[in-house]
Amino acid sequence: MTTLRTTRNISITSALEDARARYVEWNPKSHILHKSATDVMPGGNTRSVLFHAPFPLTIRRGQGCRIEDVDGHDYINFLG
Repeated sequence: MTTLRTTRNISITSALEDARARYVEWNPKSHILHKSATDVMPGGNTRSVLFHAPFPLTIRRGQGCRIEDVDGHDYINFLG
């Protein structure tokens, strides 16, 4: 189980910077795969219109409403 660390931010900008740093730290495999995908696809993905920085998650598998990314995190897919 991942322990969430919390910090007190004094601005929205610092809160967003903290969130972005945690996202990058928790998703290293997705980050590496996105970097290699940018060599062969514009923006590194097929949904560039929906892309949000710093990089999209790479989904490994799905079953029913559950999906798992390459970094081992499980999610419930409320969109598909």
